[in-house]
Amino acid sequence: MGKDVLCRIHSQCFFAEAFYSVECDCLEQMGFALEAIQAQGGILIYLFQNGRGYGLAPMIATQDLKKESKND
Repeated sequence: MGKDVLCRIHSQCFFAEAFYSVECDCLEQMGFALEAIQAQGGILIYLFQNGRGYGLAPMIATQDLKKESKND
């Protein structure tokens, strides 16, 4: 019988990874996963896509809406 392997499947998050956005916790999640993988062994599968498949323009619009709702 094989051994269980710790695995994180992480979708690219442009805002968190390029601009260190605090609007989401994607970068923090990946950091926690990498710490656990380093300590226990395991793998990270990095998907070069936006997590929800929206594309960049809709993501920017969503960020703008979040900012407007916080200012209300």
